[in-house]
Amino acid sequence: MAFTYVVITHTFEAADDLAASGEIDFTPITPMHNGVTVVKKTVTATLTGAGVLSQQLAANTDPETTPSGTVYEVTERITGQTALTYYVQVPHNSGASIDLRSLAGWVGGTAGGTGTVVSINGEGPDGSGNIVLSAADVGAQLADGDLDGLAALGNGVPVRTSGTWAVATGTPDGTKFLRDDGTWQTASGSSYTSENARDDIAAALVAGSNVTITPNDGADTITISAATSGSSGIPASTVDAKGDLIAGTADDTVGRRSVGTNGQALLADSAQATGLAWGAPAPAAHNHAASEVTSGTLGTARLGSGTANSSAFLRGDQAWADPGLLPAPVHAVGNSGTSLSIDASSASGWIKTITLNGNCTFTLTGASSGRATVLELVLSQDATGSRVVTWPASVKWSGGAPTLSTAANSVDRIVLTSYNAGTTWYADLIGKAYA
Repeated sequence: MAFTYVVITHTFEAADDLAASGEIDFTPITPMHNGVTVVKKTVTATLTGAGVLSQQLAANTDPETTPSGTVYEVTERITGQTALTYYVQVPHNSGASIDLRSLAGWVGGTAGGTGTVVSINGEGPDGSGNIVLSAADVGAQLADGDLDGLAALGNGVPVRTSGTWAVATGTPDGTKFLRDDGTWQTASGSSYTSENARDDIAAALVAGSNVTITPNDGADTITISAATSGSSGIPASTVDAKGDLIAGTADDTVGRRSVGTNGQALLADSAQATGLAWGAPAPAAHNHAASEVTSGTLGTARLGSGTANSSAFLRGDQAWADPGLLPAPVHAVGNSGTSLSIDASSASGWIKTITLNGNCTFTLTGASSGRATVLELVLSQDATGSRVVTWPASVKWSGGAPTLSTAANSVDRIVLTSYNAGTTWYADLIGKAYA
């Protein structure tokens, strides 16, 4: 026997009686078999412009259809409305056309007969097409009849004692509490009073051997007492005045160090009973790195000896002196050898004495940039004499290079000046043949 096909219809309306738009999905919860024909795919029907549904579906109830009791999951996706999902069964013997709404909630069986109770509580049916319904599944509440037994007790809070229901005794109001024996009782009339609470708190406190905590004193208080002496506590009476200090006087023994006077400092003093004494604070010697002095000025008298003024400068020996009165430094180079590099920087001195002990080629270095560099050379022939000097090309002579003295032990003086960091040296022979 083949499937029976039924046209499912319904007209959907939107707000203001306008035609609705959208789609309706019909999905078999399990494939249906009828002979060699199988129905298992979702069928989607689109509403017409007038909001009309017209969709042909295979009936679920044909005698030879397996499994029996199968249903369609229907999902209404109407534009502007929340999607609605429920389950229906299409009967084979209720006409060729059936309105969808007449199927909603239909649970199977033959028309007019008694079917199986099922639910559509958001879950898919089981293999037989059924979802068993429980009160908890649909949020059901107990009916009034189910509470008739408690209602017969009258108004009040029902309590159960020894397997029997009864209403709590006493009159409830804003000052009463329900005790565990089913009795309304005021707090002041209960067996647990505020004094009981204080006693329990007192008993829970931890006290040392020198401190006593007294519950049950009858005055609704907790009494805490400190002993006048002992090793576990220091009585308040030990101190006499503001600023008094507690100090050890011996092993496991304390005493009072009375307060000193304003401006005094506390000093260690083993001659005192407490090991402490008040006295004038002694300034401690201290040093600071130069990097720590970041602001302010220091007195010039503290920087060096002598008198600081506008014409004096602080020398390396920490003495203030007029630089114009300082003798020029002399750098004794010694023997020249056959080649000599002469450093014109101030660090090595601008006056240099050189003994020529061989024919020597000079090289000049160390001239200052942006400043004039003046170099005086005192050249002495050794005991042999006849030593010749070869000058760098950067040395320029007034009227040409002179002939230096060659006699043994003779002395010549030459001054070289550069204005361009040693690119050019202007040379003058200022004295010759000193003997």
